Parts: sequence; C-alpha cells; structure tokens
Amino acid sequence: MLIRIFALLLILAAPSAMAQGFDGRDLPPADVRRVQAALAYSGDYTAFLDGDWGRGTQSALEEWSRRETGRAPNRRAVARLIQDFEAERVSGGWRQIWHEDARISHLLPEALLERRNTPGEIRYSSADGGLVVRFQQDPFLPEDVHDAFRDAISGSPYEARRSDRLITSGRLRQGVSAYVRSDREGVRWFTHVIIADDANAGRMRLIAASIARERQPSLAPPPGRDVSERIEPREQPSGPPQGPRRVTIEEALELVLRNAVRNRRDERPAARDDEARTGVATAFRVNTTDLVTSAAAVERCDRRIESHRGTALSVQFVDRDLGIAVVSQAGRGENWIPVAAQTSLRRGAEVRLAQRRAEQGVRLSRTALTEPASGTRTAFRRGDERRIAGTPLLDASGRVVAMALGGRSGDAVPASAFADRLIEARVPFYEGVVEIPGSEEGDTRLGWSLITIRCAGD
Repeated sequence: MLIRIFALLLILAAPSAMAQGFDGRDLPPADVRRVQAALAYSGDYTAFLDGDWGRGTQSALEEWSRRETGRAPNRRAVARLIQDFEAERVSGGWRQIWHEDARISHLLPEALLERRNTPGEIRYSSADGGLVVRFQQDPFLPEDVHDAFRDAISGSPYEARRSDRLITSGRLRQGVSAYVRSDREGVRWFTHVIIADDANAGRMRLIAASIARERQPSLAPPPGRDVSERIEPREQPSGPPQGPRRVTIEEALELVLRNAVRNRRDERPAARDDEARTGVATAFRVNTTDLVTSAAAVERCDRRIESHRGTALSVQFVDRDLGIAVVSQAGRGENWIPVAAQTSLRRGAEVRLAQRRAEQGVRLSRTALTEPASGTRTAFRRGDERRIAGTPLLDASGRVVAMALGGRSGDAVPASAFADRLIEARVPFYEGVVEIPGSEEGDTRLGWSLITIRCAGD
C-alpha cells in the first residue's frame, strides 16, 4: 500500500513534473490537510484544516509561492513546502491531542512544551517562555474571558460568535499574539487560550487551525517509511529580534485572566447603560417566596447574594449543568410570573426580554428565537442589552418561555427544561396567565416580579 506522504513527494519530485503547474484538487484529503497545515504554519492559510481543496487553500498556496519563489505554484514549490513543514513536524514533536470530555481535537508540539495540570486546567508552556497553551472547562459562560482579551488587544480584534463557539484573536498590547476559542459541549463550555511571541506565531496559527470537534488523523506518515528520515532537519528561524521583554507570555496570560475574573464580579462600569446598577443578574419570582436566576451569577458570588436593595437572599439550589439557580427572599411577594412549562419553542418565534432596571421599573425588548428548543438549550437574537443573565423571555401572554444565560451568544434555558427541575426540587410555580405585559397593570405586576441580584457586600 502506498504511503500517502511518501507517494505525494515522489509524484511532486518527478523530473518531468517539476516545472508543471500544481492543481491540488485530486489530492486525497489526508494530503490536502498536510498542505493546509504547512500553509497555516507559514501564515498564509487562515481557515481550519478540513482536508478540502477549495478556493481558500488554493489562494493560500498561491500567496506562499509568490512570496517564496516569485511565481505561480508548481510541483517543485509544493514539494519544498511539504519538506520544510515536515522538518518542523519532526523537531516540534507535533501530535494530535484528543480531549474526551470536550470532544475536541487539536495539534500540539509536545516536544517543545512542558505540561502542568491543576484542578480544572491543563497548561502547556515552552522552555523559552514564548508559547503558552491553556485548556480549561469554564464553570461560567466564557464571555468574560473573551471580553478581557478583546479589551487587551491593540487595534481591532478578530471575533466570531455562534451559539456553540466563541473566537477572539489579535495582538495584545504587550507585543504578543493571542487566540481564544470556547466550544460548547452539551451544557458545558471548554476554552483554549493560546499566547505566542513572534518566533512561535506559526505554531500558534497551526494549533488554532487544527482545532476540530471530532477526531482527526495524525499529520505523520504511517510507520515504516517515514519521509522525515530523508529530510535534513533545518534549524528553525528564531524570528525578528525580540529585544528585552517587558512582560513574559505567562505574565500576559495571568494579567488578562485576572481582568476576566474582575469582569465576572462586575467591577467594571456598565458602558452604554446608564440604568445599570451593581446587580450581576436578574431574578424572577415564580411563587410568593422563590425566584429563578442564573447559576453562574450565584456561583460567581460564592453563593452570597443580595437584592439591589441590600436584602439577603438564601440559595435553595444551584444546577450548574442546566444553568439555573433558585433563591428565596424573606417575606411574601404578591406578584410572580407564570411559567409556560408545556410550550414548544420554534425558530423565529417572537419573545420579549424582561429586565428589571433597579428602581426604574421593567424594560421590555422585543427579540426572536434563533434556535428551536433542543433539550436544555435554545437561543435568541441579542441586542445591546447588558447583564441579561437570569432575564426571563416572555411570550405574548406574558408567560416565561425561557431564561437567558447571559453573554453575546444569546443562549437560554427553555422553560420546559427548568420547569422539570423545579418540580423535582418541589418548587411550586403557576402556569396560567395573570395580566399581560403592555397594559399599565401588567407592566406594574411584572416589575414587582423581577429583582436584580448582586454579590453580597458589593
């Protein structure tokens, strides 16, 4: 059986083919992925390693060839590209890593990195301090980490947002590059943070391009006829002179992560929102004493929370997987919001986001669902609202159909999912209709059914 990479190099190296133009559309996916990896390392390919020879791969190859050879790509040029990258693959000890819990795969230059495990975090660091890779299951929604990196980036960051994926990248003001990616697996989020100096920028690009939500094949040729044995390893370029570093890569990472923690405690002023107070989330009453809110908001306060009026709240339970918490307030409330426990949510359904504005009543924002309810998640179109964690989404009759989890991605928990948890915990709730929001009486009742919560003592 032909060894793919060996066969590829033999074909490319054939004297009669050396000067011919190159068309990669007939390459098998494994070889396309190797070419993409080499181009990602060189900085010319900026997409994921998908093994599909499309316009992006062809453009990247042409860009590389014009820069390196001054002409359009031919087979000789592609053979050189593969050989150069094979030397890096071998010297860096590049290997495919698989995180079972997160169902995430990516490449890593293991020969260059030291691994350190701490509770909830895996960190890889190069001996020269120029490359750090951090992997963590995030107990909260990862928005605060992305916000902190976006704030630390000089110039305009690259950002991509989906309901199950967040990406932020750019050059930090400390003179190093950062790539942050968070992926959702079920109800959990997993975050990769990669920081690199200029000498390791190619390695950062390759790691980022290789991240996938399924197992990927190794870039190494099969055992027995390793093409790397016929390639003289070349000394890796050290990149432009760095000069004295004002801050190490590790210090830059810790600085941004500290800012992310600070964001989670809502110590920053709420820009563009004059009504925003020190509340970290909304809570809505489902009976005379119990309120539903965001699990992340409660946990970031170490379960010591109070209302915006300073009244202490007791935590009944926190369901981190579902994303909800139930808290109780002393005394009896006269107003609550009915829960639409049996409602089926469809994509495009119009809903209203109901936010408590401290002493200034309730704010209703019209929006629509962008995903139908699937198990314990749905999603809605985010506007410019801030601090929406715990905010109820209401249907036309004023019943809660979902609870916002917070963050720009617009994730929410369907009422059908958290109602089952309330029943299990023996927390009563009402399913009928009271006064529909939009009337003076309805809006007043709704306003008294909502509170903002904050960390006790803030």
